[in-house]
Amino acid sequence: MQKFKILWFDDEKSNYELIKKQLEGFTIKELNKQLDVNIQETFVDEEKFVELIKDVDYSLVVTDLNLLNGARGNLLIEFIRQHNVFVDILLYSSNHKQLDEVTSGANFVEGIYRYALNDLGALAEKVQKVMFQVHLKEGFVIRRYELYNDTLRQRH
Repeated sequence: MQKFKILWFDDEKSNYELIKKQLEGFTIKELNKQLDVNIQETFVDEEKFVELIKDVDYSLVVTDLNLLNGARGNLLIEFIRQHNVFVDILLYSSNHKQLDEVTSGANFVEGIYRYALNDLGALAEKVQKVMFQVHLKEGFVIRRYELYNDTLRQRH
């Protein structure tokens, strides 16, 4: 079974643990994939982050805005884009004002979703919606690639 790989940043790992079963069930039932989540509490070291992403093809990055040691999810997003990692990202926070401030700028680009956290059940639903969109996008890209290859074969 294929895997749906998520790199998740949250300084409270218990947040993910509370919605883990719901996400696992959704992934298997709706996407026909196995959920594979790598939980990190913070982002402070660029070298460690490059190691995290260089050999793994993540389908989605999920990050809280405020992480341990003063790290910020929006800075993580900037770092990801600076390193030309084109992965969909979900940024969330229970501090709605702060989330609005960091997502209203010009640096907030396509492929990045935001969520003003009210409760973990609603976060699980938002993650599922984003996972489904990513799944559809991945399927579209694969299908376009197959059609392109078919066209090339027909020409030769």
